[in-house]
Amino acid sequence: ASPDAENVWIFGSRLGELDLQGRWQSEIIEATPDNIDCLFLASYIWARAFDRCPERREEIIDAIETARPQVAFGVTFRGSPSEAGAERVIRLLSTGRVRPTAVRVLTYGPWLKGIPKTSVVQILALALKNGDPQSLEDVLRIIDTLVRDGELSLADLGETLWIALDSTVIGRDSASFGWQWGRVAEL
Repeated sequence: ASPDAENVWIFGSRLGELDLQGRWQSEIIEATPDNIDCLFLASYIWARAFDRCPERREEIIDAIETARPQVAFGVTFRGSPSEAGAERVIRLLSTGRVRPTAVRVLTYGPWLKGIPKTSVVQILALALKNGDPQSLEDVLRIIDTLVRDGELSLADLGETLWIALDSTVIGRDSASFGWQWGRVAEL
């Protein structure tokens, strides 16, 4: 269950498929440190047979959120996008239980493309609140990708787009920051 475990996704998925009664669930949750890189637990939970009852999966992840907010975030974004998952991510970011820099992982994969647009904008706005230069660059990258892919419009982003562009004075730490800012400004 350590974040250092390599190739554990395949093992966790197969165990989740076989463990129809959830016999190993408590032990796996207990062994998982509060870390966003919770591949074993995420693969196990997403492989469990919840096709007929996805609400049950969401309840399990919500229960994990109480003691291990980083894990709840990690499990959420590694699975299928859902409205409940989007609400969980918003809740974790807005309460400060997960740092806004965690949005970096949302730049990879299709998760943001599968949740409501209003939720995406809310997540981006929360990531901008702390003024962290890395969060800002990640938000700019997400905006650039989603708008260019046709997943979000400039109108969908509203004030969040302008806040992102106006926030540039606080940090230009990376070599790609100016390039990323320019791509979004061009939009």
